[in-house]
Amino acid sequence: MRTRTQTGSTGSTWLAIVSLVAASLVLASARTGLGSFEDRDTAPDSEAAAIVEFKSDALVTRAEYTLGDIAEVHAADAELAQRLKGLVMGKSPRLGIRQPLTSRQIELQLERQGIGAPTVAFEFPRRMFVERLGQDVDMTQLRREIEKELLAQTPFDGDVVVERMMLPPAIRVPAGALAHTVEFRLPNRPVGSVAFVLDLLVDGESEKRISSVAQIDMEIDALRVEHSVRRGEQVVPGHCKATRMRLSDLRGVPVSPEDFATVLVARRDLKPGDWLVWSNVERFKLVRRGETVRLLLQSADGMRISTLGRSAGNGTLGDTVVVANASSGQRVQGIVVGRQLVQVPF
Repeated sequence: MRTRTQTGSTGSTWLAIVSLVAASLVLASARTGLGSFEDRDTAPDSEAAAIVEFKSDALVTRAEYTLGDIAEVHAADAELAQRLKGLVMGKSPRLGIRQPLTSRQIELQLERQGIGAPTVAFEFPRRMFVERLGQDVDMTQLRREIEKELLAQTPFDGDVVVERMMLPPAIRVPAGALAHTVEFRLPNRPVGSVAFVLDLLVDGESEKRISSVAQIDMEIDALRVEHSVRRGEQVVPGHCKATRMRLSDLRGVPVSPEDFATVLVARRDLKPGDWLVWSNVERFKLVRRGETVRLLLQSADGMRISTLGRSAGNGTLGDTVVVANASSGQRVQGIVVGRQLVQVPF
């Protein structure tokens, strides 16, 4: 009798254990059945008007990214889907940065815009990142455009050329509509360095500023002496020949063919190969300091009076000099119009 009682007790214990294991298996099975949403913070609601399925890695192209950039939007109502896709979610990260996103961060952002359950259901992956796409700047085209803008802004008459321009070999900026602005600090002469600031814009926003320099020069037809000229002798166009060269290679200010409109004389002996610059020649002085000159006083109605005076300075054709009247000592200003001849309007 005791033996049967012990046997029955043991059977009940085993039955309880088996029942407990079975219950555990059922619970585990139930949990496994939800395993397809373990990677999601929220399971999709079949009654929601739209389901938003977020991407693990989103690549964006604008300064601000939208819901449509970081998620797939599913909705029967096309207008609702389009409105959801266009919701601005935040500023895009800087180029090269892989920015993490959280489901809570996204839900709060959407709640502020009046979007949430039960109208819209969300599916979130375990991890989410947003990254901005980049683009390489066409450096050849950029250099060409900057040179064109620089030459358009130079105030110098003549053939100005850009010798060098210091730019990085490569520039990478975020994807988008690319534009630029550039500010130049021009030199006083058409030879030398030009400082500039380049601002690269993407979708109208400044993305990269570069301070650099360019080197400009000018191509000129310089006059080179072909026949010897002694000091004090007149220099005429037949003494020289025009030669194409860079202004930076010439030491001194060049004499132009137009300068032969006045008489030019050599300041020193000139030999073949010398350049015709103003340190080598000068305009012939039609009036010299201290010498007696004739003053021509001419009124607006044509009356003319001639008298003598003494020049207080040197002057070539067209120069203004001061002359003291020989009779009265009165000093007047006049214009040199010929050899020892000064005209004074009155």
